Amino acid sequence: CEALGESFRNHTKLCCELVDWCCARNSPVELALYLYVSSAEVLNHIDGKKDRCGRPRVYVGDLKTNRKLEWQGRIIKANELAASIPAADRKEMRIGNKRQWYFTVTVHIPEVKHKVRIVVMWHYRKDAACCKILVTNRITWEVSRIVRVYRHRLTDPETVHRGGKQQPGPGCVRLRGCPRPTPTDAPPAEAATH
Repeated sequence: CEALGESFRNHTKLCCELVDWCCARNSPVELALYLYVSSAEVLNHIDGKKDRCGRPRVYVGDLKTNRKLEWQGRIIKANELAASIPAADRKEMRIGNKRQWYFTVTVHIPEVKHKVRIVVMWHYRKDAACCKILVTNRITWEVSRIVRVYRHRLTDPETVHRGGKQQPGPGCVRLRGCPRPTPTDAPPAEAATH
């Protein structure tokens, strides 16, 4: 940031900038979010953007299991809500040859300015712990549609890292735990700006 004369922006700000970039190009995409960017600030930002029909932009993303929710007049963590759902209330969902179980409900997340729908998923009907919790601003969608949108996200973060290393060259990328390059093996100045 200092070399480029820019101020530091965390991943939340960068995510909001990427959403703005997509919206500025009238992209009709439905946004599928990873766990690390489904914060209240990002969810509010996306919901505040409008599509061509004037509706809030669509998002579907992972929700942290320790995220607090307002449900039935009380604040509880998402994993506590999941654990309180009896097996009899879990519904079957088939995707190809696979079968999972789910429960869905519209809730309020503190600091999120709009209602959201969560989908709690289990591998097996009687599992004690859920395997995933999804969140979306499309509270009227069917669960199968929510899951289809979510499945369009990048499924392998390593693909992103690999692509980032290939474009500018491996000398421009520093991984955690790797020593800083010495002046003799530092990338050329023009490569460092990629």
